[in-house]
Amino acid sequence: MGFFRSARRPVALCALLLALTTACTFGRAQPGQEAPPAATATAGTDVQSLHLPIERYMLTPAQTARYDWVAASLVRDCMREFGLTYPVSHAPATGAQVLQYSVMFRRYGVTDPVTARTWGYHVPRDTPPSTAAAGRAQVKPPALSVQARTVLSGADVTTGKPITEYLGRRIPVNGCYAAPDRALGVRSSASDGLQGPGTGAGGIVSRIKAESFVASLRDPRVTDVFRRWQRCMERNSYRVPADPLSASARLSALDLPEPDHAELAQARTDVACKRQTNLVGVWFAVESAHQEAAITRARDDLTRVARDRDRQLAAVQRYLSGKAPVSR
Repeated sequence: MGFFRSARRPVALCALLLALTTACTFGRAQPGQEAPPAATATAGTDVQSLHLPIERYMLTPAQTARYDWVAASLVRDCMREFGLTYPVSHAPATGAQVLQYSVMFRRYGVTDPVTARTWGYHVPRDTPPSTAAAGRAQVKPPALSVQARTVLSGADVTTGKPITEYLGRRIPVNGCYAAPDRALGVRSSASDGLQGPGTGAGGIVSRIKAESFVASLRDPRVTDVFRRWQRCMERNSYRVPADPLSASARLSALDLPEPDHAELAQARTDVACKRQTNLVGVWFAVESAHQEAAITRARDDLTRVARDRDRQLAAVQRYLSGKAPVSR
């Protein structure tokens, strides 16, 4: 889940893109119409420095890491009241873990030459591949007991029927799993899988994220650059579909804890071909244009989303500073 950025106007993104290229144009696209042209980021631009328009209504990656940790801590606190344990890390995620909360993380496949050389198509971690493989067994949290799962969900784990008491103590509605909802006034990240709370009625933020991505995949400007990327890969002896997200589909090492030499070599070529064709720049610009058009149509809903997000962030900060009243 990623944290919400302050609600800036479209001109803010335009200014960002102008720093990377020469022109920036956003317009009002009606449903079914092609999105207006947008500026294209230059080849080699760090993907993590790019921000899609919808991020103005979302939590930043660092905020998301803190929000997720607070949400998990609230569940743990609730479970403790029943004499049960719930595993939570000692602090919010940092380093490479935070980057994985970003909207742009692997959105367009592998794009960073440094991580491609080390991790290939594998998700990068803070530790080197060899030590990551050795520590894999420690990453998986211990299995919860039947009692813990009952209190966590507030339901019988066999029948699914609501359970209201455990050892004479009242279980709150929807169990301890809903503790973040009650304390922060928002669904927890673990429960909805979204990048930050406050997605609004109908999940407006996640819907725009998803629909703009699908629209970009169908846009002729993007399919054209996909074909150019594919030809570049073929010139380097890699036969892959004209879809960068499927480039690694045939690699057997993906099921292993760390990449092999073949995967690393292909990932390096993949990134190089993306840079040669400016695939990321074109794709990002087109998806940004589709998002701006959708944001214009949903401006009022998104304004409410940003307002709710700010209230939720304030609640998270109060918890972190030890001042938050935690309701069960």
